[in-house]
Amino acid sequence: MEPIAHLEKKTFDVLTSLIDDLSLLCRDNVISLYLYGGAARKGYAPERSNLNTLIVLKKIEIDALTGIARIYKKVGKVRVVAPLVLTPAYIRSSVDVFPIEFLDIKENSILLTGVDLLKEIAIDLSRLREQCEREIKGQLVRFRGSFLEVEGDRKGMEQLVIKAISSLIFPLKNILRIVNHQIPEGSDTVIRSCCKTMNVSDTPFLDAWAMKKEGHKFSLEGLYALISGYMSTLEDISNKIDAMKAEGGL
Repeated sequence: MEPIAHLEKKTFDVLTSLIDDLSLLCRDNVISLYLYGGAARKGYAPERSNLNTLIVLKKIEIDALTGIARIYKKVGKVRVVAPLVLTPAYIRSSVDVFPIEFLDIKENSILLTGVDLLKEIAIDLSRLREQCEREIKGQLVRFRGSFLEVEGDRKGMEQLVIKAISSLIFPLKNILRIVNHQIPEGSDTVIRSCCKTMNVSDTPFLDAWAMKKEGHKFSLEGLYALISGYMSTLEDISNKIDAMKAEGGL
């Protein structure tokens, strides 16, 4: 494996060990091994970020999964999480169902060994728009339902907001992809860029992000106002995504 400039030696050695162990275990069954997610980007922080890997096998059987599980358990203490194990057939048949996930892996991955199957993946923007719409509408429904459960519980309401904004960044990035905008670094910048593109207020989302990242506190009245604005903005984005043309325009 070629050196990866932004990874420290300990992480690189772990990945090298994974390659060796998987090659020995699966032999000709292994097609590809990828590093994806935060560790594949220059902003990787080894003390905070997990190591996410994708293993592509010709066929997936219980013996292979058992062996892979044992290999990964040995390195679990260095933030290596259980890998994503797929076959080429599954990837080909699932790109239209999970366009956001596959596009994110494709754009944020490093081929560690084997054949680069992800390079050949083509994502239909209309499918991407449909999944973004499902994600946003689903989050809106879940947010409202969760609010009904925690209303009046200050701590519960704060946790609701923090959990919601954490899961929102992903679809916001993909909305930017749909309209051919470059995805900026930093979640707060993603929020500003997407909200500007969609012509909606970014204040509720940025306030929610400040709660998550900086521990910002609001009065109870301010918290209700934040939640109200959050739901309203989420609904505005939902309506605008619904109105998007299939080719990715607004």
